[in-house]
Amino acid sequence: MNIASGAMQPTRPGERDQALDFVRGTALLGIGVVNGAFFFTPFMHAVHPPVAEWDSWLTRATWFVNSALFQGKFIALFSLLFGLGLAMQLERATAAGRSRWRFAMRRLLVLAGFGLAHAMLIWYGDILFAYSLTAWIVVLTSRLPDRWVGRLAAVALCVMPTCMGGAIAVQAVFPEVTAAFQPPVAGTTGESVVEASDGAEVVPAPRGWDAMVAAMGDPNNPAWIDAETVAMQAGPPMDRQLFRSVNWAYAILSWPMWGSHSAGMMLVGAWLWRKRATAPGPAAAAVLARLRAIGLLVGLPFSLIGTALLLGDPLAGAQRGQLGSLLFLVGMGTLPLAYFPILLTVGRTLHGWFVDHVAAIGRMCLTAYIATSVVAAFVAEGWGLGYFGRLSFTTITLVPVAIWTAWLLVCLPWLRRHEFGPLEWVWRRLEYGGRGAQKAAPVLSD
Repeated sequence: MNIASGAMQPTRPGERDQALDFVRGTALLGIGVVNGAFFFTPFMHAVHPPVAEWDSWLTRATWFVNSALFQGKFIALFSLLFGLGLAMQLERATAAGRSRWRFAMRRLLVLAGFGLAHAMLIWYGDILFAYSLTAWIVVLTSRLPDRWVGRLAAVALCVMPTCMGGAIAVQAVFPEVTAAFQPPVAGTTGESVVEASDGAEVVPAPRGWDAMVAAMGDPNNPAWIDAETVAMQAGPPMDRQLFRSVNWAYAILSWPMWGSHSAGMMLVGAWLWRKRATAPGPAAAAVLARLRAIGLLVGLPFSLIGTALLLGDPLAGAQRGQLGSLLFLVGMGTLPLAYFPILLTVGRTLHGWFVDHVAAIGRMCLTAYIATSVVAAFVAEGWGLGYFGRLSFTTITLVPVAIWTAWLLVCLPWLRRHEFGPLEWVWRRLEYGGRGAQKAAPVLSD
């Protein structure tokens, strides 16, 4: 964001930190690895995968690595980067004499519009709309002292582990409530059996809205899972849209709990910007070293042990599964603190083809994020190849990796000819008007 002239303008390419773009591009890879299950399996199979039913060691190993090192970690890293960037923009808006409230309102409204379109038209797992709401915590705390921002970040990151610990304590004291926390085992049959006077009669299973009613609104019910699978594989389009919309609504309704994690990471990012932790110098290096130590000494072992416990018993109702979930949540809030300084160091010390191309994905992160959803939806849903529910967990983990690899080959050549990615150009056009779409010289030369 350029404020030299006293007018708000988007950040020019020469002002960008390529190392931060490298971290952002890597975060998109990690997010894609986790999103594969949500692209290709029913909503509740992605949330509670049937790990105990898997016989293949490769599938279980893939899930272990995915859960321990990726799930919740890279979206947290992306939240940190989002909070850092927003705090920087708010500071510069104030320095330019503009209202930080007006700036934030316009920026986040545009982001909400992208998110709604993404969720309703392409894929229900959109994070942009939720970010547009959660990011207000950065705006509301922008005038607080640094130490209070850091404390609020710590409190927000403790919400989910504290709730899980409280649930474990309640169930230890009142074991009769354990069953309420244990989801029913889901399965898919594709048909319903109704007893008749002359024997068993097989009738078609309910589809679309009828299946939701039959499942009593429970997306973990076999009737719901059957109907969602059929709708995504073969349609009709109205059923596919129905499941997409309702799944998104469920995700948004659960955001007050899960959003505390994103809010905490956004506040960590804002705190890092205030501390100028991305600038060179011993003070910044000391801050990053502390984050790295917390992530590696606390986050990594907790994530590995928690995931190992969940691998043995993934149901949250079992004591082993509950302890695993608690350790996993602690790791989810701390391991990304190590990812940020490690990846930032890699982006600053390594040079060459790989870093340049990953950083280009980071510069086009909005385009790459939504385009990944389009390609994955084409592979998964009935309007394309229709592989929804038909691929192994290992395969659906690798599909987003393959898509991200394609962006390695696309983004940098695009940016050599254009200043912004296509959707970044639209965003700046909507946010800044004509100033956001000005053409500039190529950014990265051969």
